[in-house]
Formats: sequence, structure tokens, C-alpha cells
Amino acid sequence: MKTIKYILLSLLSSVALFTSFYNIYEGGLEQLKPYIKLSFSKPFLIVALIIIIVLMFWLYRKERKGNTYNNIIAGLFTCFLIIGNGYELYGSFLELFKGYHLGLMIVNIFGYYFFIRNLIPLVKDLIIKINNKKLKENKVVKLFNKRPFWFCFIPLFISWAIYYVAFYPIVLSPDPSYQIKQFLGEKTKYLDYSVLINEDVTITNHHPVVHTVLLGSCLKLGRYLVNDNFGLFIYSFLQGICLALTLTRTILFLKKRKINNRYLLLMLTAYALIPIFPLYAINGNKDVYYTIIFINLAICVFEFIHKYQKEKFSWPRAIELFIFSLLLCLFRNNGIFIVIPLYIGLVLYSHKNFCKILTIAICTIGIYFSFTNVLLPHLGITGTSIRETMSLFFQQTAREIKYYEDDISEKDREAIAKVIDYDTAKEKYDPIIADPVKNTFNKYATKEDVKNYLMAWGRGLIKHPLVYIDATLNNTYGYIDPEEISWYIYANYDKRVTQNDLVDYHFNSLTGLRNVLKGYGALFVYIPILGLSCNIGISTWLIIAFAFYLFRNNKKYLIFLLPYAMSILICFASPVNTYFRYAMPVVFSEFLLIGIWLIISEKKRARE
Repeated sequence: MKTIKYILLSLLSSVALFTSFYNIYEGGLEQLKPYIKLSFSKPFLIVALIIIIVLMFWLYRKERKGNTYNNIIAGLFTCFLIIGNGYELYGSFLELFKGYHLGLMIVNIFGYYFFIRNLIPLVKDLIIKINNKKLKENKVVKLFNKRPFWFCFIPLFISWAIYYVAFYPIVLSPDPSYQIKQFLGEKTKYLDYSVLINEDVTITNHHPVVHTVLLGSCLKLGRYLVNDNFGLFIYSFLQGICLALTLTRTILFLKKRKINNRYLLLMLTAYALIPIFPLYAINGNKDVYYTIIFINLAICVFEFIHKYQKEKFSWPRAIELFIFSLLLCLFRNNGIFIVIPLYIGLVLYSHKNFCKILTIAICTIGIYFSFTNVLLPHLGITGTSIRETMSLFFQQTAREIKYYEDDISEKDREAIAKVIDYDTAKEKYDPIIADPVKNTFNKYATKEDVKNYLMAWGRGLIKHPLVYIDATLNNTYGYIDPEEISWYIYANYDKRVTQNDLVDYHFNSLTGLRNVLKGYGALFVYIPILGLSCNIGISTWLIIAFAFYLFRNNKKYLIFLLPYAMSILICFASPVNTYFRYAMPVVFSEFLLIGIWLIISEKKRARE
């Protein structure tokens, strides 16, 4: 009977996973066309299906006893996959209930659920096994134990050197290119997004001023010393050093807490060989420094929770926490939405350090708001616009206009038209990107106009709730569904800064090497198992699974997950679906999070 059960479950899960396999690689092959030629031939698909069936049968033969939490997690992740299927393929969840789609959905629900429920304990046991199996004391291990910092940092940076050679001086994408233009006095589209305080000042806080000044100052320093390219290289080199130091710190942090060398060396190998790390080390986006700061802050928070509930928090540690939390706010405008909930949690957590943490919180928040609301206006630098917080609202309104325009009253049309361009919203609406509609925001809209718009939005929500749900999930499903893979790397030459001979920025002649590295970066996310290490949906799943584990076993550490939870929520409120750089702090923390789970689980087993 057990064999029949395993065969039935294997077939159910194979249908579900084959559907996922097809969805992922159908889009993936299109993206990989410039680098590798593959196609979905019938023999290829048959072989893939057979491999999946065999693996599923092996998995169910290894069936382990689950628990209520595993069942809940499996059910939740199954919902995420089904939602992802609906919106990726049809743009609406309701389409899954029509025709043959309904039957396939039912099969997929059971297939995904039993697969995930059986996979969770298997993955957990595998991680524990890796951590428990000690390495032999050979020369490599002895050197790692003797000089752990240099053993990690030097090989890490050397392994990234080929990217620095190929993409010298830096990879500029649109955002940093516009920031450089702002710093050098060029007018950009961002001046049109807000009512300017001073029309002669070209910098705005749409992109964090601190990062704009850092990027522009490096360029000017290089221009003074050698040339523009050298200045951009100064920036990317310093950023790479900071990222390598941060990733090295994650390994040393876990080593100090007795995590096995086998897992730590696996982390080092991953940091060196997974292409997202070097490709973002050489990228000019603000999110890289933000991620560096985020990871350091996360380590500070864990150390506080781990050690300082009943002990006094030393001032050096307190200053470190203050610096990283302040920098988090200064390097990305939504960092403040992470810092405020975090400090509330820390203040409530430790009565022994109540006054010290409260003082740090007040200083951090006070300095940040003084910087944005006093210093920047004094310098004539315009702040951010309310439009940046309303991406989802505008997407929901635009979808309602597109599909139910006749149901919108004249009063509501007028209210909407005072905030966004009503007449073009239908054409500009893109389910996965809010920017086309958001960019029509009327910067002269008053508070009363925004209030009236929100009232119209509310009435639309009551009339067409499913439209609003569709608009939301179309714009966010990729953050919870591992099948959605897009927007992962930047590796192309962006010539915006070269217009009007503003900056002499150019790549070198190593086009072949760049294409190889670009191909490796594009291909890696599609490699089975390995590609999951930089998958946005998987990183969200990891946070959720970790939260369930902590809720069941050690609730105090849930405070440590607050920055990660808020980061995911910020992704949901963002204007773009499945945008890697928005999720970067969570994805880059995956190996650290698994290591911290090992620390907590070892502590639990020791108590038992």
C-alpha cells in the first residue's frame, strides 16, 4: 500500500513541478537566447518529466514525520505558487477556475502541498547534517582557523577580480547615471516629479542625496587624479571592498558562535562563485551600499537580542547600532520604515537597556528628519514626493479605469484627474510596473486633492474589490513565487552619462569576457537547486519559515526578523514586480539566516 501511495503522490507532484519547470524555463530560454541556444524539444521535455518523477518517488520514500507548523507552511507556500501561476500566466487568479485550468489547479494544489510538506524536514535535516559533520584538520582548515579573516577576504576579492577587469570601471544602470548627471548640474526628469524648492539646484532626494554625493565625489576625485573612468572605478572598488568585508563578517560572526567549518567554507564558496555578488559589487546602484548596511545592522540586532536582554548594552555596541541604523535611513528613503518598527521592538524587549536604546532611537530618527526636513531644504534640495508611496494605489485605480471605466462616477473621475492623468491611465497601465502611471502624477496636487483621490479610491475598492486585488497581486506576486525570475542583474553599458560629453565613461575592449560573465550571470538563476540561492521568492519563503520556527521555539528572536519582514513589505509596496535590487538585502542574507537558524536550533537542542 505504501508503494502505491508513493507512486500516486509522485505523479501528483510531478505534474505540479513539471508545470513549474515549464513556466520557468519557457521564459528563461527567451532571456538566455543571447548567451546560449536551447529549445523545448519533445525528447527534452520527456527526459525532464522522467527525472522529476524519479526524484519525487525518492523523496516520498524518504518520508519523514511532519508537524502542524510544517503543514501550515506547506499550505501557505502552495497558495503562493498557485497565485503566482494565475497571475504569471493569465493576469488574474479567477482564470484558474475556468475550464481545464480548474482541474490542473486542483492537481497542482495537492502536488505542491505534499511535495513541500515532505521537502521541509528533508532540507532541515540536510542543513543540520552539513553543520554536524566536521572537516578533517588538513592544512586548509588549519589556515582557516588560524587566520579566518584573511582566509575569507582575500580569496573572495580575488575571485571577483575578473569582473572588475571585464567591466572596468563600473556598471552604470539608469538610476546612478541620473544621479551623476544631477551631481554635475545637469537637469534630469526627476526635477519634473516635485515642486522644486530652488530651480537652480539639480539634485533632489528622489535618490538619496548621501549616495548621490558619494558617487559624484568619487567621479570628481578620479577626474582630478586621472580621468572619469578612474573616478567611477574608485567608487566600485570601495564598494566591492565594503561588500567583501561585510560578507566576510557574516562568516566570522557564525564561526565565533561555533558553526561548523564545513558550512562556513560552503558560504565562502557561494560568495565567491555565485555571480550576483560580484556583479552587484561593481554596480553603481544605491541598493548595494544599502544592503551592506542592512546586513551589518542585522548582525548588531541579533547580538543585542542574543546577549543583552538582561545585561547592559555597552556604548561601543550602542554606537555601532546607531551608525548602521542612521546610514540605513540615509542610503534609501524607505529605510526609516525599517528602523522605526525595529527600535520599538528593541525598546520593548530589554528593560535593562530601555533608556540607552530609546536614546539611540530618538537620536537616529531625530537626525534623519532634521537632515531631510531642515538641512536639505536649507540647501535648496527638494525632497521626495508623495507619489513614491502611492504606487499600488495608482495601479489599482488604473486597472479599474481600464476594465470598469463606465462604473466610475463623474465626481470620482474629477478627483482622480487632479492627481494622475485620467485620460492616459488606461493605455499606460502595465500590470507589473507602476512607473508609467505613477509618472503622470500631478506634482501640484494639494493635500485636499490627494484626500479626495483617496476617497474615490475607497469607493472604487468597495465597487470592484477583485480588480484591486488583481492589480496588487499582478504587481507583487514575484516576491512570493519562486517561479517568477526577472530583473536580476545589470551588466550592460549605459551611455546616459556620456551625452553632451558630460562624462568620459566607457568599457574596455574585453567584450568577449564580458559576454561570458553576463551569460553566466543570466544562466545561474536557472540552474536547478543552485539557482535557488539567489531566488527572490525563495528568500521570502526562508523568512516566513524562519518566523514560524521562532514563533514555535524562541519568540524573542522574532525581533531580529523585523527588518527582513519590513523589507519584504516594502517590496510589496514598490512600483516593480520581482525587482532584484529591492529584495537584495534579504537575498544576500540567505546564508547568514541559515547560520543563525543553526545557532538557535543548537541552543534549543542543548537545552533539551
